[in-house]
Order: sequence, then C-alpha cells, then structure tokens
Amino acid sequence: MACLPIANRPIVAHQIKYLETNGVFNIYIVVHQDAASKTRAYLRDHYEPDERSNIYLVVIQDEETEATDALKMICLLQKD
Repeated sequence: MACLPIANRPIVAHQIKYLETNGVFNIYIVVHQDAASKTRAYLRDHYEPDERSNIYLVVIQDEETEATDALKMICLLQKD
C-alpha cells in the first residue's frame, strides 16, 4: 500500500513530504514485513528527505500485531 503510486509518486512520499513541510522531522513508518523491502528500496533509491529528517522504518513481523505493539516498538527505538 505504501508504494501504491499517486501522481507518479508512492503514497508514502506524499505523506513524508507533507510531514516535513509542516515541521515534523522524526518520522516512523510502520510496515508489515511483506512491504518492508519495497518501502526500504524506494526510500533508499528515490526519496530525498529534508536534511533535517530522520526516517525510521519499523517492520512488523506478525499479521496479528496490534497498533499498540507498533507504538511500543517505536518507543524502544527512541530509547536506543
């Protein structure tokens, strides 16, 4: 879903750019493991983030993972 193109750009690019434009520079992208490689490849090869941006990819392994579990994973990342 994150790599689905709208106006020749993946949805995730529109969302990241909107956040950067509005002053959000620590961005966490939560994806299922099936979409992780495509999302990572897009970010690495085609997306040029604002120089102040920190984009973190949080990969969920299990389809049963709840949103609260994803938030817990993000909190653990922030502690590191």
